[in-house]
Amino acid sequence: MKSVQDFLSEYFRLRTESHKVSCASFVPVIERFFAQGYDPFNPKLSIARSAAEKVLAVSASEGFTEVTTSGFTDGQWRARYRLIASGDTWRISSVEWECGVCHGSGRSKNGSHECKLCKGKGWKLLGNLAV
Repeated sequence: MKSVQDFLSEYFRLRTESHKVSCASFVPVIERFFAQGYDPFNPKLSIARSAAEKVLAVSASEGFTEVTTSGFTDGQWRARYRLIASGDTWRISSVEWECGVCHGSGRSKNGSHECKLCKGKGWKLLGNLAV
């Protein structure tokens, strides 16, 4: 089985290629619906951010492996992936972003109470978990 790092590197590469295709296909929509000079997002930046994501840390736990990454948001926030072994490969079971308010601490700026955005967890789930 591939290492977690190799699996995620392949994912980051293929995700970046997908960003390139989707960004290119969105150009006619921008040209048709948005005022000249206003871009609702920067396709080149989106692609560069996708390509910049790198593994910072890997830790194995019972039943899953947790991987922390940096780079996808210009280094402002980390991402945390939970991966599970599935036959001879890995599957991403969840992705979380470091809370933009408390930066992963789970506490308010002065530390007196839990962060209101992440409810003290320090991370926010991206998407929904399958039930």
